[in-house]
Amino acid sequence: MNDLKEGLAIDDEQQLGELTSDKELLSLYEQERSTLRENEQLFLEIKREFDEGNKVRPLIRHICKIPKGSPSLTRDVSIVIDEKTSNQFHRRAKSEGVSLHSALTSLINYTLVGLLQDHGILQDEYNIRAGHVIDIRRYYTGDSSRVLGVHGPLFRYKAPFWVPKDMLPVFWETAKEFHQKLHSDINSRRVLTTTAYKLMTEDTNQNFKELFRKDGEPNYYYTITNMGNLNGTLSEGGQCISVKKLTRFCSLRSGSSFMIIFFHTFRDQLNINIAYSTRFLTHEFINRLLELFSGNMRSVSDQGSPDSCVTVRLKSREVPV
Repeated sequence: MNDLKEGLAIDDEQQLGELTSDKELLSLYEQERSTLRENEQLFLEIKREFDEGNKVRPLIRHICKIPKGSPSLTRDVSIVIDEKTSNQFHRRAKSEGVSLHSALTSLINYTLVGLLQDHGILQDEYNIRAGHVIDIRRYYTGDSSRVLGVHGPLFRYKAPFWVPKDMLPVFWETAKEFHQKLHSDINSRRVLTTTAYKLMTEDTNQNFKELFRKDGEPNYYYTITNMGNLNGTLSEGGQCISVKKLTRFCSLRSGSSFMIIFFHTFRDQLNINIAYSTRFLTHEFINRLLELFSGNMRSVSDQGSPDSCVTVRLKSREVPV
């Protein structure tokens, strides 16, 4: 963009990646399908997990009272955590042997349970089932750093997360337990196997438009996706162009989704953006979620510094479903 602005020549041979076919992806899935056909015990085990997951009815549907017939839109709210708080949380997670993704998932779940309890929904434990976007290129052979294509991410992995009613004293133990299970499933290719199971048991020839017209109740609370640390990925620009911030957003085309949580680190600050459906959730609910989230981050990091500042920027963006 800076070269364009300065009128410099653009080398069309320079590309960030290469669009590829889904041949290797389909080969991976076929390997997992073969495994399931040959291993009846594994097939039944994954079937049981799916059946149990499909029974989940997220309790947050009881909190927001949306008038019947209200328009179904996608709105978003973003929060930028200051550098000091971001670094302290990241360091604490690392010292506990927990990935940033698992730590943030744990923090979101802890915060959601606090909201449920504030609304009188009291249980000994809560199953906060969520979807995790995992980059399938990790299973490709050879260098996959330049592979681009809409088949890249793996969307279908949903994991349960059991939150005790008083999670704070055991926050990091619970986070580590989830971290170990998630990474075990990734390293053992379990996430691929569960996707292959779904492809074997569901109609994959359904009309694409109909797929996005689903309007049943979600059986999971949210989907979370992590782009990682972008400090060295995004250039600082040049004389004419500079990067100010990066916000990711999507339209919740399916009527059976509560929200998608995007996060990444840029210039040592955690950036979190929530795209949510007005069919199920209100602006007030998401604002309160992020307010509690930022406070809880300081609590679990043992920060407690009054100098920390959390900047919240609200968006008025709306996208029809």
